[in-house]
Amino acid sequence: RDLSGMSKIAQGHCAQIDVLSDELLCEIFVRLDSRSLLVHVSGVCRRWREVIPTTLNVHLDFVWVLRLTQSVDVIARLVARFRHVVALDLGGIDSVADDTLATLRERCRELAMVRLAGCKQVSVASIRCLALHLTRLTAFDFAACEQLTSADVVAIAQSCPRMTSINCTGCPRLVDDAVVGLAHACPRLREVKFGGCRKLTDDSLSALGSQCAQLSTAWFPSCWQVSSKGVTLLAEGCPQLTSVCFSNCNLLTDDSLDALSHNCPRLSVVMYSACYRVTDAGISALTKQCTLRYVDFSRCRLLTDASALCLSESCSALQVVDLRLNGLVSNASMSLLGSNCSRLTHVNFRGCQSLEDSGITCVAQGCPWLDSCDFSGYATITDAALRGLGDHCPHLTCVRMQSCRQVTDAGLCALAEGCGRLAIVDLQYCPQVGDIGVLCLGNHCARLAELSLGGSGTLLTDLGVVELSEKCRHLRHLDLELTQVSDAAVQTLATNASQLSHVDFASCGQLTDKAFIALGRCCRHLSFIALARCPHVTDAGVEEFSECSRRIDRAQFKHCSSLTHAALKYLRKNHPRGEFFGIPTDY
Repeated sequence: RDLSGMSKIAQGHCAQIDVLSDELLCEIFVRLDSRSLLVHVSGVCRRWREVIPTTLNVHLDFVWVLRLTQSVDVIARLVARFRHVVALDLGGIDSVADDTLATLRERCRELAMVRLAGCKQVSVASIRCLALHLTRLTAFDFAACEQLTSADVVAIAQSCPRMTSINCTGCPRLVDDAVVGLAHACPRLREVKFGGCRKLTDDSLSALGSQCAQLSTAWFPSCWQVSSKGVTLLAEGCPQLTSVCFSNCNLLTDDSLDALSHNCPRLSVVMYSACYRVTDAGISALTKQCTLRYVDFSRCRLLTDASALCLSESCSALQVVDLRLNGLVSNASMSLLGSNCSRLTHVNFRGCQSLEDSGITCVAQGCPWLDSCDFSGYATITDAALRGLGDHCPHLTCVRMQSCRQVTDAGLCALAEGCGRLAIVDLQYCPQVGDIGVLCLGNHCARLAELSLGGSGTLLTDLGVVELSEKCRHLRHLDLELTQVSDAAVQTLATNASQLSHVDFASCGQLTDKAFIALGRCCRHLSFIALARCPHVTDAGVEEFSECSRRIDRAQFKHCSSLTHAALKYLRKNHPRGEFFGIPTDY
């Protein structure tokens, strides 16, 4: 075969890429994701390796590294390749400590954004020191830093007067002084998040309203002392607000929604989950002035179908609607939602009353870009609803229909055939779903990453599990609670779907240590396993599993009659940070 023509074409491509200047290459590199920039680009040629360190405004995140290593030395070496890093995301990397921050602080003098959320070994003193040395910081995220005090937040704010974004979610020691000091020191703030800071009151919102007129995002979920008065003061002082979150703030009433509507015409994201005093009147007031795109009024128990109708009529730009666990939602409101809100991508009506197949079909017909839906808890839903989704929503990636007991294999097959991009399917406690439906999922949905079929009963057998594991190699989450799978099926599953990180085989009475050990040996990313009420799991199996599985951090062995305290002690010895439950005295 003559390859001379191909070689000439290849040479021509090389010549064209070589014509690009170093500056233009840098502009291309800075637009790549971190993994491509750090791993792939440097392996292309010597010139590209030499150009990489000169790239300006580099944004590095290491989320992808978590699946490979927790070594801070590796991360430090990767960062050292660049001279102009402006954004660094180390969120969730447990091994990051004070010495790591000290090294990175010296190497990355131009940092403007730092994310340390969940870095539990980093001390408050180190965070303050980082802010003191990096005065260009405009965005700082130290969520879940439980030792952080109000004095620390004020000191960080005074060191970084250019701050525009700060995330203090999960810092329970903070009081109003923190937000007041922050507002005075950083008047350019555009985004603040103080979720779970339960000591904050209306004084915090008042300070932001009086000092930070450019604020666009204000998140205060689970701040129980915040009332409608504080939200009103915030709305009056911050007319540019576009996103607010006050979920689980039980003192809020319709007055707060009315204030947001009158003062913040740009508001598009509103999250008021579990605000029990909000009524239909508040929803009506909100929709009069604001072009809403994202609404979450789940668990607002006083809401009725009138709210769903109001949102459907007045908010044609809606993309996300979450009204789960509210009162009545009728087919009429669902039909109106489908006809008026064609941009919808996510809907959640879990546990609402009276919804039927016709309502779901109307939404599917009117919203072709639907990406995720949750219609769990409806005994009246049948295969017709799944057929409607399969026929009209080709972009669907997530479907949740727990406890829809009339759904069968036929409906699941219709869904799988029409929605080849499905990644998450949750059909727990749908006893008429079995091997045939699972085989269709495997044949049509190669991207499937999460499957929950717990409670499926006798229709799901080893055949379905084995075929699924052969077709869906990227499966990461599997729930087969209360099914009749055997050791042989689980062993094959472990071999084929080695990327599994979460498995639930509770009440699978046939399973023994063989299945347990196979999962530990083959699934290197396994972090959660449930084998509750599996009487054949023994201490020997738990000990061998503990030796094989290095990343396990949570396991449930409740009511495993063959286990003793010795097995759990062994697990806790090898995995001191893990949570393991199994013996009656442990729960």
